[in-house]
Amino acid sequence: MEIHVLKVRITELEINDLANRGIQAGGASVRDLEVRLTPAGIHVKGTYQTMVRMPFETLWEVAVQNGKIVAKLAELKFVGFGAQMFRSVLMRSICDAVQGEDAIEVQGDSLHLDLDRFLALRGFTSRTNLTAVRCELGSFHIEAGNSGQ
Repeated sequence: MEIHVLKVRITELEINDLANRGIQAGGASVRDLEVRLTPAGIHVKGTYQTMVRMPFETLWEVAVQNGKIVAKLAELKFVGFGAQMFRSVLMRSICDAVQGEDAIEVQGDSLHLDLDRFLALRGFTSRTNLTAVRCELGSFHIEAGNSGQ
């Protein structure tokens, strides 16, 4: 299957549902997860649970690079540690959480999602021809299309 023209809108509610189900299934150390979508990007806040509760907030900027969806950690607010120390803990935790997911790669402070690989691993062989991703208030948009068609 090859995508020639596609526009997908995913709501904030749907993303929160998916994120919370993923955290529950994976047994992560994050609690009270909340995702907000704004034109600036994906805002994620929650509590990192170790021996004490440590609230955090992040902002992830999204783009398409080399046919993949890339989310870059742009801002981090954290109570309890130095933000730089928590940044490495956060990225290591994300890396551990996606270790078995062949379609997601962690590169520094960025997550790279190969949507074609993600779909293929779930039985949908495709070439999406991603052209853009963007956040709006309350929704995430994915656009795909073949510029030659």
